[in-house]
Formats: sequence, C-alpha cells, structure tokens
Amino acid sequence: MKKIRLARLFLWTIVLLVVGFWALVGVALARDGWARISVESTGPSATSVHLAIPAATVEATLHAMALAGVRDLHLQADAARLLPLSERVVAALAAAPDADFVRVEAGEQHVVVEKRSSCFRIHVRTADGERVRVVVPTRAVRHILAAAVRMADDVR
Repeated sequence: MKKIRLARLFLWTIVLLVVGFWALVGVALARDGWARISVESTGPSATSVHLAIPAATVEATLHAMALAGVRDLHLQADAARLLPLSERVVAALAAAPDADFVRVEAGEQHVVVEKRSSCFRIHVRTADGERVRVVVPTRAVRHILAAAVRMADDVR
C-alpha cells in the first residue's frame, strides 16, 4: 500500500513539474514574445536561415552569465561611455508609438528600421534579392543594454 502511495506521489510530482514548466514557458512567451532572425540569399547557392527563439531566453542567459561570474565585457572606451545614453534612447523609443525610424529606398534596395507592436524590426533587401529580417522585442533590447551597462560598470 505504501509503495502504491509513493508511486502515485512520484507520478503526480512529475506531472506537476511538467505542467508547471510548460505554464512558465507559456507565460514567458506571452510576456516577451519571440526574437526572430531571417536571412534569405539568392543565386546558385541560395540558402535560407530562419531562427526564432523566445525572447525570455535573452533575460535568462544574462542572469546565467551574471551567476557564472561573467564580468569581462570588452568594449572600447567610447562604446562603454555611450551605453547609459543608449539605454535611455532605447527606453524612449520603446515607449514611443509605432513608427518608422529609418526608411531608405534606392531602386531595388530597401532598408527599414521601425517599431511595431512592442518590437524593433529591421528589414533589408539588396539589389540582388537578398533579404534580412530581424525582429526583437523592445523589452529584450532593454535587458541587453541594462546588462551591458552593469557589466561595463563592474569592469571599471
């Protein structure tokens, strides 16, 4: 009888851990969304690469780096000095309404940097048809810059 209870308890523990894990994944995706990178090249050796990762993994990676003691951030002095300003600019852009920040069209070449639906988006199309698309949630960019500022401060 005790073995059956112990087996049931073990089984329910496993079920709760699995359900809890997937609930956390769902919450993270709903909160942060996906970071997507898409590269499509043309020509005889054309390739396409599409990468989508939950943006929450960026935050988790930054926390893991901090826990592991990664403090060695190699930045040029000018870049390190501009990090706090970059952090404030990104925060202001994230708070701004959806907009095109840069739009350049020259013939068949096309570059757009925009903010849509709480994501920064970069779209590039070259004259030979190559396309690059990057979509990163504004929250993830803010976390990356905040972590870079902290790491740069630790190095100083």
